[in-house]
Parts: sequence; structure tokens; C-alpha cells
Amino acid sequence: MELKERVLENRLTLNGSEKNAKVFLRIDPFTEFPSYISEERARRKMFVLRTQVQYEKNCDFCNPYFNTPEPRKHHEGGAVSVPNYFPWSMGQFVTIYPPFKENGNDAPVLHRLFPSELEQKDLTSMIEALWDLANYSYFLGAEAYLFFTNWGPLAGASRQHPHSQFTMLDYVSPLSLLKIEVDLARRYYLNTGKNIYDEYVRMEEENGARRIFSNENVYIGAPFAPKFSDEILIISKKPVSSILELEVREDRLSVMQPAWGIFPFLYFYRSVMNFNMVFHNAPISEIKNSSIHPSKYYRMHIHIYPRKNGLPVDIAGAELGALCSVPSKLPEETAHYARLWYSSPYPSEEYLPKKQVIIEGKPTEVVDEELLDQFRMCMRAMPQRKFYHVDDNTE
Repeated sequence: MELKERVLENRLTLNGSEKNAKVFLRIDPFTEFPSYISEERARRKMFVLRTQVQYEKNCDFCNPYFNTPEPRKHHEGGAVSVPNYFPWSMGQFVTIYPPFKENGNDAPVLHRLFPSELEQKDLTSMIEALWDLANYSYFLGAEAYLFFTNWGPLAGASRQHPHSQFTMLDYVSPLSLLKIEVDLARRYYLNTGKNIYDEYVRMEEENGARRIFSNENVYIGAPFAPKFSDEILIISKKPVSSILELEVREDRLSVMQPAWGIFPFLYFYRSVMNFNMVFHNAPISEIKNSSIHPSKYYRMHIHIYPRKNGLPVDIAGAELGALCSVPSKLPEETAHYARLWYSSPYPSEEYLPKKQVIIEGKPTEVVDEELLDQFRMCMRAMPQRKFYHVDDNTE
């Protein structure tokens, strides 16, 4: 397996000043889509003000037992999945996470706005909801299914109340990311006899530059060719292509819960308030009909796509026109700071992002006081946080 990279150099002159702007062109090994990583783009001046979101105290999801349609499916960890009242396909569910409004209690539900507020029991609910709904899809004969979380308005979330979405797919386009991944992985297996995801994990663990955390169950790292800055890739090291193959609850949790530390890391160290989290599973039709079981060549994995705060959109002409990515941060940098977060039970305030203010007439970099208060509150709430630890308490 080869990880392909070229360095493109642009020599530019402005008012007599020269600079050499480097762009790292990398090819995604799982899709062959190009990623043009340009750190120069992070230095651009943004003339769009950061989007301000009005805090929402109550919504339809705060009391799902009154405001949502039936039938409802209850999951371990306290989440409930309900039919999507505004569907865009068949067999769609919204998985809603606690806390919920109790009948007869007029106190408003205070929504969790920040990724750092995700808890381990939320990840338990997330993976168990996927397990329950994937089996339901299999029983109904769906072609495939998709499970994802949109967190924040810039990631497409129409509700502040934390939730995920599940949809059955009756058709998987040949141009869909899932189909491209599966077909490329199958070709790689037929040519080499090896699983491309297992090979990638082995190479990344040996290299170490983009690895964040790994054990016998899961690999967590920054992808070689990211679609977005600070993107995270989670790959099951268990030989499964789908959640349907993880029949034991403990096996599902062992893949999911080590990712817990990623969310506070993204918020506190990388200023990420909006993200998409997408679960990739082999299509049901592939499991049922393929002459070679997809577990031979594919692996269940998860993408976490941070979305920019400074612009109203971060997918524009280049991405739409050329099916490429133009992130502004190298994944090696992302992984470096994530390892610092994971390596200590007490993550340091030293790496919190800073802003420039004028103190006694001099520009000085300081941490935002509100962010610092949130960080300290987070650390006090869970002392000696071991983010890679699988917490079996889902009460």
C-alpha cells in the first residue's frame, strides 16, 4: 500500500516581497479523491462575522414522548429514536439524547451547545441506536443505511438538542462515497489478498505522525488526506465491515467509547463548535449478496468532520467542481495536539487557543476568559479523565 503525496510550490511576489507557498497534494487511499492541504489559507483575512446562535431553551425534542411521532425505539444510555417528521427518504429516524423534559415540570431543558459536553453515555446511546436501527433495516430488506450526527448550525443541525439521524437507503449510487470505498477496497483485496484498512492502520501506527490513540480494538487518528481541517478518522480493528457483525455489546462499546476524548479536544484545543460525524458500514446488499464477505476487504469506520466557524459555508466551488478537498491544517499538527490531550489525565491549559489584545499599549496573546472558565469547569467535573477508558456505567 502506498500513501501518495506531492509538494506543490508557488513562488509569489507582492509589493516586492516574495514568498514560497507550499501546498501538500495527498490522495485519499480509500477513495482516491485529492486533498490540497494549504496552510496559507488559514492566514487569509475573513470579512464574515462569526455566526451568532441564539440559545434555545426548549424544542420539540425536549419532550419526545409528547412532540414526536410513533413508533419510538428506546436505547441503552437513555436515548430514544423516533420517526423523522420531515423525512427526505424512507425509513428515517431521529435519535434524541437526554436530558428530556419531564411531564408536569415547567423548568426549561438547557441544551448542550458545545462538543465538550458530550458524555460517555451519549456515545453508548449512539452506538446502541445504530445497532438497533441497523438490525431493523436488515430485517426490512434495505439496500444500505446511513447514520450521522450534525452538531451545530454550520454542520446542518436544525435543532440545538443533541441528536443523530438514521436513514435506510433503497439505492446506493455508484458515485456515493460509500460505494467508491467498498469497490476500491474489494479491488485492493482481489489484487493483494489484503484488507486496505488493516494495511493503512498498520502503516499509520508504525509511522506515528498522525496516530492519536489505538489499542487492540480501535485506531483513532488524523487522516492522511483529510477533507476538512482537524478531521478525525476512527477505524475498527475488529475484523468487521458493519455494526451488524458486532453482536456483543462490549465489542461495540470498545470501538466507540475511546473516541470520547476527541470532542472536548476539538472544542478546547481547536475551537471547533460545529461538526458532522458519519458512520460508514458496508451495505446490507454487499453482506447478503457478495461472493466475498465484505469483512475480508472493508472495515466499519467513522469520520468526524469539523466545520469552519469563520465562514457561512466551507464547501464551495473547488470542492463541488473538482471533488477535491482544500483543508488549511496538516493532519500531523492535529494529531500532535490530540495526543497531548489523550496522553494526560489532566490536559494542559497551555494549548488553549489565544486571542490578541492590547495590554499597556502592547499586543499580548491571552486565552479567552469564558473558554478558560469552561475548560476548568470541565476538568473539575471529571477529575483524572481517562478519555480512552471504556466506561461501563450507562446509568
